[in-house]
Amino acid sequence: MADNTRGVQSVQKHIGFNLCLSQYTATDMERRTTLNRALAADAAQGVELIFQTKSHLVREEVLRRIQKGIKALPFAATLSPDTLEAARVLLRAGAHPLDPAFEDMNILQFAAY
Repeated sequence: MADNTRGVQSVQKHIGFNLCLSQYTATDMERRTTLNRALAADAAQGVELIFQTKSHLVREEVLRRIQKGIKALPFAATLSPDTLEAARVLLRAGAHPLDPAFEDMNILQFAAY
């Protein structure tokens, strides 16, 4: 995995790739970052690479699309049957089941709901 981290850092340094850059596409309701897109696609390896270089992003809110865009911590945003691999990566990166989720519920309560 050290080679992957070195590769990500090399890309950032040499071509200016910014993991925090947000942008629109034709189907986006709001600007979305690389992390948003990796979480939505359940790209566990991509999520892991992002957290290796930017571990503080575990605690930053991301946009989650349900019927409208709402913001949540990345772990809450991954809680659906289709994104369990990314949720496992988030747990290893430091997310906690008692972190806030939606509507005054923590992630554990939201998952059980």
